[in-house]
Amino acid sequence: MHIHSDLSLPQFEHASIDPPSYSPQKSSFEEKKHNFSITNKSLETLRSQESPCSTTFPVSDRKDALLNIPTVVDDEFQHTEELAGVSSWSDFFYLFHFSDIPLIFGTLIFTCLSAALEPLMTWTTGKVFDALSQYATSQITLGKMISLINFNSLLITIFGLASCVFSFGVRFLWQYLSAIAGKRARSLCFHVLSSKSSTFYSLTESKSGLVNSVDRCIQFYEKSISLPMFHIAENLAISLSCLIISFRYSWSLTLVVLASYPIIILVVGFINSFLSSAYEKDRKSSEKAASILEKSISAIQTVIFHSMQDTEYRYFADACSTSSKSFLRFSFLDAFQGGVSQFFLYSVFFQGLWFGNHLATTKRVNVGQVVTVFGSCLSVASSLQQILPAIPDLIKGKFSSHFIKTLCESHDPIEAAKRSAAKIKSISFERGFRFDNVSFAYPSRDENLFSLINVSVFIPFGELVHIIGPSGSGKSTFISLLLRYFSPTYGNIYLDDFPLEEIDEHVLGSTITLVCQQPVIFDMTIRENIIMRNENASESDFEEVCRLALVDEFALTFDQSYDTPCKEASLSGGQQQRIALARALLRDTEILILDEPTSALDPITKNLVMDAIRAHRKGKTTLVITHDMSQINNDELVLVIDKGHLIQRCARKELVLFEDFENNVSIDEKVLKEEADNPFILPNEESLLEKYWINYNESFSQLSRESLFTSLESPFTDIESPTIVSRRKIVEQRKLRMEKESFQETNVDQTFHLFDDKEHACSLTLIFKSIWKVKKLRWFFLLGLLTSLIQGASVPIFAYVISKCLNLFMQIDPSIGVAFWSSMVLVVAAGSGASYFFSHYIFSISAKIWCDHYRLLAVKVLFTQDQAWFDQIENYPLVLSKILVNNISDMRNMISSLIEEVFIAFTMAIIGIAWSFATGWRLAAVLVAVSPILCLTSRMFSYIYVSTERMCQDVVISTTSILHKTIVNLDTIKGYSVLSFFRENHKNSLRKSWEAFKRRAFWTSLGFAINNSLLYFVRALLFYCSSIFISKEFYTVEQMVQVLSLATFTLLMASTCIMSLPNVSASRIATSRVLKLSSLKPGNLHKSGYLKFPLVGKIEFDGVSFAYPDSERNHLALNNVSLSIEAREKVAIVGISGSGKSTLVELLRKTYPSEDIYIDGYPLTNIDTNWLLKKVAIVDQKPHLLGSTILESLLYGVDRDINSVMDALDKTYMTEVIQNLPNGLDTPLLEFSKNFSGGQIQRLAFARALLRNPRLLILDECTSALDSKSSLLLEKTIQNLSCTVLIITHQPSLMKLADRIIVMDSGIVKESGSFDELMNRHTHFWKLIHRGEWIE
Repeated sequence: MHIHSDLSLPQFEHASIDPPSYSPQKSSFEEKKHNFSITNKSLETLRSQESPCSTTFPVSDRKDALLNIPTVVDDEFQHTEELAGVSSWSDFFYLFHFSDIPLIFGTLIFTCLSAALEPLMTWTTGKVFDALSQYATSQITLGKMISLINFNSLLITIFGLASCVFSFGVRFLWQYLSAIAGKRARSLCFHVLSSKSSTFYSLTESKSGLVNSVDRCIQFYEKSISLPMFHIAENLAISLSCLIISFRYSWSLTLVVLASYPIIILVVGFINSFLSSAYEKDRKSSEKAASILEKSISAIQTVIFHSMQDTEYRYFADACSTSSKSFLRFSFLDAFQGGVSQFFLYSVFFQGLWFGNHLATTKRVNVGQVVTVFGSCLSVASSLQQILPAIPDLIKGKFSSHFIKTLCESHDPIEAAKRSAAKIKSISFERGFRFDNVSFAYPSRDENLFSLINVSVFIPFGELVHIIGPSGSGKSTFISLLLRYFSPTYGNIYLDDFPLEEIDEHVLGSTITLVCQQPVIFDMTIRENIIMRNENASESDFEEVCRLALVDEFALTFDQSYDTPCKEASLSGGQQQRIALARALLRDTEILILDEPTSALDPITKNLVMDAIRAHRKGKTTLVITHDMSQINNDELVLVIDKGHLIQRCARKELVLFEDFENNVSIDEKVLKEEADNPFILPNEESLLEKYWINYNESFSQLSRESLFTSLESPFTDIESPTIVSRRKIVEQRKLRMEKESFQETNVDQTFHLFDDKEHACSLTLIFKSIWKVKKLRWFFLLGLLTSLIQGASVPIFAYVISKCLNLFMQIDPSIGVAFWSSMVLVVAAGSGASYFFSHYIFSISAKIWCDHYRLLAVKVLFTQDQAWFDQIENYPLVLSKILVNNISDMRNMISSLIEEVFIAFTMAIIGIAWSFATGWRLAAVLVAVSPILCLTSRMFSYIYVSTERMCQDVVISTTSILHKTIVNLDTIKGYSVLSFFRENHKNSLRKSWEAFKRRAFWTSLGFAINNSLLYFVRALLFYCSSIFISKEFYTVEQMVQVLSLATFTLLMASTCIMSLPNVSASRIATSRVLKLSSLKPGNLHKSGYLKFPLVGKIEFDGVSFAYPDSERNHLALNNVSLSIEAREKVAIVGISGSGKSTLVELLRKTYPSEDIYIDGYPLTNIDTNWLLKKVAIVDQKPHLLGSTILESLLYGVDRDINSVMDALDKTYMTEVIQNLPNGLDTPLLEFSKNFSGGQIQRLAFARALLRNPRLLILDECTSALDSKSSLLLEKTIQNLSCTVLIITHQPSLMKLADRIIVMDSGIVKESGSFDELMNRHTHFWKLIHRGEWIE
C-alpha cells in the first residue's frame, strides 16, 4: 500500500480486527513499502489518512485485471454480450506476423488464380450456349457449331489441368496458414498460462476448465482458417471475377440482377450480431461440462465408492443441456439467415429475366451475352450460397481469436511488477532469509482472512530449519511467499538483504527446489522423472541420489529397473515421495524446501531418508515442514507457526519445557480446537504469546523417546548395517541379472492413440444405425430428411426453370412465357428458402438430440467401468473430456451440416440424373458412366482425410495433455524449477503436430485437386458429347440446353460433396470415438454380487495373491496373504512403503477383482457391491472432496441432518475452522480444495466418513498431513468408535491405539500381534520401530 509521505506510522496496538469495518486495499508490488503491524486501530488510522493519489490495487480491481476473460457464476454467463461486442475482425489476424505478409499475399494470389477458373468456365459455357443458340436460329452451320463446342471443350480441359495445380496450391497454403496459426496459438498460450502468477489461478474457477476452453478456441480458430476462410476467400474471388465478366457483357443487366444483394448483406450482418453471444454461452457451458467430467473421472474411486455416479452424471447433463440450448439458438439464427439469404439469391433472376428479355427483344444483347450474365450471376449466387455455411464457423473463429488475444494480453499487475523489479542476477548466500512484518491474505478468499500476520523472522543460510505448527496454521503459506508464488499483502521478504521481488525469476528458480506434500510423478520412466532437467548428471550421481532416497530398493525389483514407466496407480505414496525427493537431491540447489517429505513413508524409510538429507545437504539451506517432532534433532532450528503467527524461533532443545516430551507441539488446554487457515478474529497479541507454549502433557505414548528411537543406527555412520548389506545384495543381484540378460532401454511414447493402426472411423452405415436407435430422434431426423429432400429437389427444379428461361431467348418472340417462368422463379426461390430454414434447423435439433444421447450414455457407461480401465493412459481424464466435450461440435456437424448437405446433394444428383434420362438418356448415360471414377477418387480422398485427421487429432491431444498437466501442477513444477523441461516437451510435441499438419495439408490438398479437376474434365466431356449427339440428331437444341443445365447443376452438387469431405472425415472420427465410448460394456465389479446380510465386520483373507493389471511381469503386490480381522476390532496394517498395505484396501473396496476374501464368512465377490459400500467408509491418503460447497462435500453420498454434520465436525475438530469462514458450511469448495490445507482436507474427509455411520472404517494414512495435536485429537475419536477399524499407518501412536498389528513386507504377512507383543528384539516390528531397518 502506498502511503502519503506525510503519514506518520501508527503506534503498534494489540487488538482484534473488526471484520465488518476492515476493508484494506492490497498491493504487493509498490516501489516502496512501509512496515507496520496489522491491528484494528492502525488500520483505521491508515484508512483515514490514506492519500487519494496513492497507487493502490483493491482486490476487486486486481481480480478484474488478472481475469479479463469471461467467467461463469451460478450458471449465469457474465460479460458475454459485452465481450462478444468488443471482438473485432482485427483479432482474427492477431497471431500473424509482419513476416507472414508474403505468404498471405501468395495464398491470396493462388486463391484468385484458382477462383478465376470459375468465371472462365462460365465464359466458355456461355460460348457453348451461344453456339447452340446460333445453330438453332440458323445463324451458323452444324460444322461451325461442332467446331466452337469442341474448341471450348478443349479450353475447359485446359482449365481442369490448371485447376489441379491451383487447387492444390490454394488448398495447401490455407491449411499451412491454419497450421501456423494453431502452432503459434498453442505455443503462446502455453507460454502465457505457464507464466501466470499463482494469484491469477487462485482467482480462476477451474484450471482444467480454462485449459479446455483454450484448446477448444484454438481448434475453432484453426478450423476457421483452413476451411471457412478458404471457402470465403475463394468464393469472394469467384464472385468478383464473375461480376467483372458480367459487367463486361452487360452492366445494366448485371445491376438489375444483383439489385437485391444489399438486402442479403444487411440481413446477414444483423443476424451475425447475435451469433457471437450464442457461441460464447455454448463455449462457457462446455468449459463447465469439461471441468465437471475431468473432476469426476480424476476422483472416480471416490465417486463410485459414495455411489454418486448419478449425481455427477446430472451435473454433467445440466451443463450439457445449457450448451445444447445455446447451440440450438445459434443454429436457429444461422438457419434463418441462410433461408432468407437463399430466397434473395434465387429471386434475383425474377427481375433479371424481365429485363434480360427486354434487352434481347430490343437487340441490345444477344443470347450468348444473356446466358453469360445469367451464368455469372448464378455463379455469384452459388458462391455466396457456399459462403453462408462457412459464416458460423468464421464467427466462432473470430470470437475464439478474441478469446486467445484477451487471455494472452490480460494484464497481470503482479507478474508485471515482478518482471520490472527483477534486476538482481546473482546471490552470494552469505546471510539468509528475512521476513519483515509480513502479512498475507489469499486474493481468492475473504479480505479479512489472513494466513500470515506480522511475521518477522531471520533464517540463516546453511542450516536445517524445521517449520512446525497445526494444520492450517500458515506453514505452506510461509513457503509459498518464500517461493514467490504470491507476494505479501503487507511487509517485505529479503534474500541476502535483497528484496525477494527484485531477484530475477530464473536466478530464484535455480536457487530453490520444492518437494511438495503430495508428490507429482509424471508419465515417464523412473529415471526420466529423477533426472528431469539434469541430463548432464553422471550415472554415479544418479545412483547416489537413488540410494539416498531409497528409490533403488523398489526400482531394482522391476524388470526394467529405473527405466520402468511410472504410473501413479502402481506406485505407493511412499514410493512416489522417494522419487520426488531423489529428483530434488539430484538438483542439489542452495535452498531445498521439503513440505512433509516423509509423511507417506514408513519409519524405516523415514529415518533413513532424514539422515540422508542431513548428510547430503550439510552446509546448505534446507527448510522442512513437518508434524513429526521425532525427526528433529536437538540442535536444529525450529519455527513454530500457529494461526498465522510466528510463535517461537529457537533450537529444538529449547522447546523442551516439560517432561515426557514426545512429538507434540500443542497450545494451551483452553484452546483445544484448531483455528482456520485464515482466521478473521485474532486474539490479543500479548495474551497470544502468553498462551502459546510447547506442551508435552498430551503425549501419545507412555514410552520414552529413549525406548523407541535412541537405538536408531544411521546407515551413514554404520557401514556394516544390515540394511546396507541388504541393499548391496540387491544391487549386486541386479547387476548380475543385467549381465546375463540383454537389456534394451525403452522409451515411452506419450502420444495418445484412441485407435490403433488397424482401426478406422466408423462407416456412415453405422452412424445411420446409431441415429435410428434413438427413438426420440427418429421423427425429427425423418422430418429433416423430408425438408432436405424438398430443398434438394428445388435445385434441379430451379435448373429446369432457368433452362426454360434460357430457351425463351432462342424463340422468335422471346416475350412469350416470360410472366409465367419469372413467377416460377419466385415460387421456387420461396420454397428453397423455406426448406433451407426448416431443414437446417430440424437437423440441428436432431444433432442436439443425437449428440446429447450418446455422450450422456458414454458418461453413464464411464461411471460403471472398473478401475483397471481408467488406469490405461488412453483413458486419461483430459482425453475423455476432449472427446465428450471439445470434439462434440464435430459430431454435431455430422447431422446438422454434413448429412444434410450430402443428402441434399444426393437428392439433387438423383433428380438431376433421372430428369436428364427422361429428357435425353444418352447424355445422362455419359454422366453415369463417369460416376464410378468420381466415386472412387472421392473414396480415396475420404480415406486420406480420415487417416491424416486422426493422426492430427492424436498429436493435438498429446500436446494439450502436456499443457493440462503443466498448468494443473504449475506450482509444483515451478517448485522443482523444471518448467523449462515441460516447455521443451511442449515444443517437441508442437513439432510433431506441425509435421502431422503439413502431411495432412499435402495429401488432402493433392486429393482435393485431383477430384476438383475431374469435374472440369467431365464437363468438357459432356459438352463434347452434346455436339456429337446434336450432329446425329439425337437431341434438339432445346433438349440439349435442358439436359446440360441439369447435368451442370448435378456436377455443382458433386463439387459441394467433395468440398464437405474434410468436415465429414473430422466428424466421422469424433463420432466414432463417442460411439466407441457409449458402446463400452459396463464393468464387472460395481454391479457384481447379490448377497445382503446383517454386516458385523469380520474380514478374512485366505491365501490372496494379486498383481496390478499394468504392473511388471511377475511383480505381485500381494503374495499368498492370509489374515483375519474380528468384528469391531481395530487393526493396524504396518510395513515399509510398497509392502502391499494400500492394496488390501483396494481389494476390500472391490476396486480390482480378487478371490478368497470373505466378510462375515461370505465371499466378497458374491456380496452386493453397492450395498457393501454403503456400510463401509474410507479416508484415503489423498482424499478427494467433491461438491460445490463444504456442506455438499460432507454430505456426499449420504443423507444426514445438520445436527449430524455438526457432530461429525466436532469429532474431527473442524467446527471452529468452519465457523470462522465467511459463509460457514456454504463456503464454496475451490478446485482441488485449494482453500484448505492438507490436514484440514483430511479432517473433512474423516468427517465425511463418520457421517456414513460405517460398520467398517478404513483409514489409509489418515493423519499423514496432520500436526501432532490434531492427530492426537483424531486418535481419541478413533478410539471411541465401535465399528471394525482397519488402520494403515506409519505412525507409532496409531499402532499403539490398535488392538492388533499386522506387519507386511513385499506383499507378505510377516507377523501379527498387539503392540506390546511385537515389541521384542526378535520381531520385524521391533526392528522397524527401533533400528529403522528390516533384517532378512
